[in-house]
Amino acid sequence: MLESILMMKRVLGVTAILLAGLVGLVEVRALVDPAVAQSVSSAFAAHDPFPRLPWDYHVISVFLFLGLLSSGLHFAFQRKTPSTSRI
Repeated sequence: MLESILMMKRVLGVTAILLAGLVGLVEVRALVDPAVAQSVSSAFAAHDPFPRLPWDYHVISVFLFLGLLSSGLHFAFQRKTPSTSRI
């Protein structure tokens, strides 16, 4: 039972790392090419009820990248130790 939970956490961690890589790739492309940044911001603006500045999307993307990367690394490399298995 505990092994299957750890395996699912590892799979979730790897998935989060892959999503972080995709978000990071889109953000790098948006910073390098202004046309990509414009298309990303217009795609988000079509479904966003709050008006945002263009740099707001960069901030959201960076925080999303860092959050996915940190949680993915935490879940992917979590160890089974006796002290944490009893909690």
